[in-house]
Amino acid sequence: MAIVGASALGNLLLKANLITEEQLLEALKEQKIKGKRLSSVLVKLGYITEEALTSILSRQYRIPAVKLSDKKLDRSLVKLISYDTAKRYQIMPIAKTGDTITIAMADPSDSFAIDHVKFLTSMKVSVVIASESEINETIETYYKQNAIQESSSSSKENGFSASGQDLSQSVDSVSAEALQGAKLDEVVGNALDEVMSGDNKKGKDEEVEQASEAPIV
Repeated sequence: MAIVGASALGNLLLKANLITEEQLLEALKEQKIKGKRLSSVLVKLGYITEEALTSILSRQYRIPAVKLSDKKLDRSLVKLISYDTAKRYQIMPIAKTGDTITIAMADPSDSFAIDHVKFLTSMKVSVVIASESEINETIETYYKQNAIQESSSSSKENGFSASGQDLSQSVDSVSAEALQGAKLDEVVGNALDEVMSGDNKKGKDEEVEQASEAPIV
């Protein structure tokens, strides 16, 4: 039986007998208090493992599940999607082929995230699934490395050889700009969410049920 007010993900897990109604209701209460994703809350409460969650989502939507630690990612792609956007939607750009960008997502039913990436990059979006913890770890690693590389390049161009405390301050400064910048992304994302949540809230649930037919959008 579907739980009113639960997300498509919650009811999917309930239907698959991976969680109970009581667990889902408890997770929904916790989600409301903490403001976290339902998947994160369910994992934190110990009601489901990330592996089981990734597996069921992969089967449901017929989208490949990947282990990011086994992938060689295109580092240049972090310049197409800001750190704020990647963290907000729990996505990681991992490859680009022609006019299609591939992103790893923890929740492939998040059509807002997919539409935002399409808007930002003007590209088609192909989706694969990865665990939320691995996506978070990969985001922190790749975006930090990109910030450090930009800091190093900037120092060389200015004829400055930083060391010790100077290098640390330089990296921290650039990291802050690189990881927390691109406020335009955030403004655009908020605008898209407001418009889409107002006009397409009902359509989103219908889209989720049909998502298995179109892994590349």
